[in-house]
Amino acid sequence: MRARHAELDSREYHCVDGSVESDYHPYLPDALELPSPESLRTTPTTSTTHKLREKQLVAVVHNDLWLNTLNAVNAFDTANTRHGHV
Repeated sequence: MRARHAELDSREYHCVDGSVESDYHPYLPDALELPSPESLRTTPTTSTTHKLREKQLVAVVHNDLWLNTLNAVNAFDTANTRHGHV
């Protein structure tokens, strides 16, 4: 996901007011690091390791869904541009 964000950050978007921004993507905190699925399965439930907050997990799912929707919209635009519809 961070690679997909970096790709959008590398693109320039020229605003009507003359400013230049990177392409938009939902915010994902830099400090957010998810453990591997393997460690979640093997860590005992009595462990005192850091527990993920629901808000962090929802942020990851939201970002993934948003980026997947962006890919679908871009694919639709590309397909319709080739056929002269856009």
